[in-house]
Amino acid sequence: MVAKEEEILFRLQSGKWSLEQLTAHAKKEGWTDTALNAVWRRLSGYDMERLLRHERLTILVSGVEYVRLVGGGKGDALVKGHVESGVVMVGGEVELVGVFPTVKAVVEGLSGHRVAGDGSREESSSVATMGSDCLLRLKGVGGKQVVAGQMVATPGTLKATNTFEAKIYLATTEQVGREVSPISNHHPIRLVRNTVPLETATIELPKGTTSVAPGEVFDARIKLPHPYPLQAGWQFHGQTPDAPLNPKTEKEWALTRPYAEVKVLADPQ
Repeated sequence: MVAKEEEILFRLQSGKWSLEQLTAHAKKEGWTDTALNAVWRRLSGYDMERLLRHERLTILVSGVEYVRLVGGGKGDALVKGHVESGVVMVGGEVELVGVFPTVKAVVEGLSGHRVAGDGSREESSSVATMGSDCLLRLKGVGGKQVVAGQMVATPGTLKATNTFEAKIYLATTEQVGREVSPISNHHPIRLVRNTVPLETATIELPKGTTSVAPGEVFDARIKLPHPYPLQAGWQFHGQTPDAPLNPKTEKEWALTRPYAEVKVLADPQ
């Protein structure tokens, strides 16, 4: 069954199969609908139709190490991340998007795990699906080409930009637990996505707006020092530079005490 699973995942990710072709293959192989859906549930924790809607691969990079080859030569990057959508497989081609120029890479090896609905831990050394935490070995990628906040993606599917339009909610003093002052134009903000901190950005208020009070929702332009991958609908938390992230409480800070909520309004052009 493993060979069939890997073949199906590869064809799905590469776009070689439609739902109709997938169903025809299952019927030819004698799979019942119940058996086919059971395979997908075991792989991803979602039914087949839901996985098909999220077939484009996106992995948020949360950490990286660099492995040097014995005897010199170009080493490989070990990239830690969370699979937000799609499927990644050993031997598959991916792109690293954001901060630096986009580079293509081949997944030389991986270790993935996810927690199933019954609480058990499922592990794989060949495939990581949506909802999995994984460690990827990217062949020939230098350690200085990968940083937290980048995305590992299906080639050609993500764009990076350092300027984007966003809808922002500025939290109140009661929500944050410390004093929140009104913000003015070009106000600095530290962006955090799913507990992964990015760089400090600048908020540009709409023309004619001089300040925004806590509790208000407003549209603004965000400028980052380096380009990051973005998609319409993605959300970030924001923090002020005078309240820097503490490595020991970073996750708690980002999840429970955001200074602002930032939602991307449109895909980068």
